[in-house]
Amino acid sequence: MSSARKRGAIQKANNETDRLRQQLMLSEYHGAVMKAMAETLAKDAGRYRALRRGQKWSVVDGIGDTLRGDALDAAIDAAIESYNAI
Repeated sequence: MSSARKRGAIQKANNETDRLRQQLMLSEYHGAVMKAMAETLAKDAGRYRALRRGQKWSVVDGIGDTLRGDALDAAIDAAIESYNAI
């Protein structure tokens, strides 16, 4: 193999290595973002479970009705939907 072909092959391998290194860095970043999101969702789920049980406090809507069980679920779903519509 000529030295020019060897240099070309080495350059191609180096380019592929750089591409893979960048892909790995991006994957690690996305993994960190997903982990942070999962931790946030787990914290929110814990809060929701505490609200759903209603053991420590009651949840009152804007007109003074106490929300529990299915009514609480519906109110939370409606609030999330209106937030996502923005």
